[in-house]
Amino acid sequence: MAEIRVGQADNGRTIAARVGDTIRIELEESPTTGYRWALSPVDAAIADLQGDSFQQHGTGIGGAGTRVFRLAARSRASMDLEFRLARQWETVAPRAEFSVHIAIS
Repeated sequence: MAEIRVGQADNGRTIAARVGDTIRIELEESPTTGYRWALSPVDAAIADLQGDSFQQHGTGIGGAGTRVFRLAARSRASMDLEFRLARQWETVAPRAEFSVHIAIS
């Protein structure tokens, strides 16, 4: 089992994984602005969301950092992971979008 790291440079790419691998998606955000990355619903039979966390850069209050999503590859299948950077309370278009296609063998 491997941990596969995916970052913003991978936007639009296909990522190969194997059943049992962990897929770690790292996206830059500044949550004090209200903008947070959110993952669209995922088919848990294919990949199970293990959680997300925020890792702040530096020690200052209110600083930017990295939102980290971890998913476990569960079955041989393919799926798209789609993320939106938005303020949850707004109904306008997201500030940014990120997606990758995951092919699990």
